[in-house]
Amino acid sequence: MKYFLGTANVDAITRFKALGKLDGGTTNPTIIVREGRDFDSLLEESWTIVHRFGSAVVTGRTREEVIE
Repeated sequence: MKYFLGTANVDAITRFKALGKLDGGTTNPTIIVREGRDFDSLLEESWTIVHRFGSAVVTGRTREEVIE
């Protein structure tokens, strides 16, 4: 079984990683907005802790919007 934490809270990610049971994470724009941080920097910091995310949802209706 794999455990993925659904949050963008770096403190929570760090605590769960320390338990030795965290395999990755998932997040979305709503969760990131609640943290009040920049999307890119928050994902980068989270990735550094967990080393992989199951998903990071983006918003956009066109290819260009999704890439941006």
